[in-house]
Amino acid sequence: MRSWVYLYFPNLQLDQLLLTQAEGKHRPLVLYDESTLRLKQLNRAALDLGMQPGMPLSDAWLLSSELVAHRFQGPYEKQLTRQIALYLYRYFADIAISGGDGLWIEISSMQRLHQGQQESVRRLHKSLESLSLTYFMGRANSPLAASILAKADICLEQSDVNWQQVSQALQPLDIGYINLEPKTEQKLRRMGLTSIGKLLGMPTASLGRKLGYELVNCVAQLQGQQSVSLQYFRPAVHFHERMPLASEVTNWAGLRFPVNRLLLDLEHYLRVRQKVTRQLKLTLYTRDKQANRIQLALAQGTYRAQDFMSLCQLRLEREVLRQPILELALTVDNLEEWQPSSEKQLTDKNQSHARTNMSQLLNQLQTRLGEPRIRGLNITTSWLPELAQDMPTPGTLLSQGQQSWRPPWLLSNPVRVNIEEWQAVSQPERLQTHWWQSLDLQVNTRDYLLATDKCGCVGWLYFDYAAKQWLLQGWSS
Repeated sequence: MRSWVYLYFPNLQLDQLLLTQAEGKHRPLVLYDESTLRLKQLNRAALDLGMQPGMPLSDAWLLSSELVAHRFQGPYEKQLTRQIALYLYRYFADIAISGGDGLWIEISSMQRLHQGQQESVRRLHKSLESLSLTYFMGRANSPLAASILAKADICLEQSDVNWQQVSQALQPLDIGYINLEPKTEQKLRRMGLTSIGKLLGMPTASLGRKLGYELVNCVAQLQGQQSVSLQYFRPAVHFHERMPLASEVTNWAGLRFPVNRLLLDLEHYLRVRQKVTRQLKLTLYTRDKQANRIQLALAQGTYRAQDFMSLCQLRLEREVLRQPILELALTVDNLEEWQPSSEKQLTDKNQSHARTNMSQLLNQLQTRLGEPRIRGLNITTSWLPELAQDMPTPGTLLSQGQQSWRPPWLLSNPVRVNIEEWQAVSQPERLQTHWWQSLDLQVNTRDYLLATDKCGCVGWLYFDYAAKQWLLQGWSS
């Protein structure tokens, strides 16, 4: 029989808000439903003042003049639930999302990996500790029973949970935990079936005749005799997250922490997908719902939040926030496969450290100077120098040309030189254009050689027979 764990997060959005607003722990802080203007989530300071979930917001204001109230956002809470699912996806394969406040995790199929169900539960607790979230855990042999036990804050500690143990824990619980339709729940209470134990004690046929077979199916799902339709989690193809801010922000200093939180989520997403990216889209939403979009282009793909953060700081320090910012959004559409760096770089004792420094340098230069101004140098397989030079974007896989010994740095226009000021260091090489290229390049015959000038710099010279003169084509290291 399969074993399920349900994680219930009663204050998920509030916990996330407290992580970005340290002073909110000491002041009464609540989240309210915008449609009903009633409280949904409250911190400890608000509860100590007598506020309760479901209380009208106007009554809460009467209890404290220092009350901090924020609008509850359902889509944002679902996003937070998916973030937790992505975090746990490293250890558990079957994760299902329940609305916006809970997750189902099937642990029986992972007991060989974690050496038993008890070890799987310990892994869950250890993983969730680092998130600083309030949660309750329930274990059962059916998804519905696990969710009920979690919401009742009942966690069975046995290594292998069976239906007898689950049924005993469900007996005293009120039928309101099942989340039935109001009409069905009202009929059950009129019949005296106020607890789950009394409901399970009723004959199935009698329940079907009196209350309909939907309730019979619900009882079968509770006992694990009928499967429950679940929405299993899979990592998204693209990354997109939004984060409402605790208060209005008017400068970059106030955006650093929430931006860093988004970038840490991006790093974890890229690690799970084993991807890197070169483009970030950061959107700043103002009070009037206007969007200020900032796009960052990286020369080298990366997944590290610290790399993204240093580039965001370089870019956003130059941005002027004309209006206060209330919400952030981070989007990454273009993902690339992670692979070892293939670019050529200066030798160093620690090649990995050198590659990291080079990537950071290229990213910083591109952020400051702009994407079109950063280019690499490469030699292609073309025989003629004018056609052999290529300037790809940084990070492009370079091809090794057949003439790799030639100087890669060519002048835009050859410069006339006095050959008497140069000393040849190589044998001459004659190059001739093909007959179909003569009209385009207007070149017939050239004699190339390497020579040093008075300063010791090595240049690549050629004698142009058509012009009867020596010219400098490029430089060599």
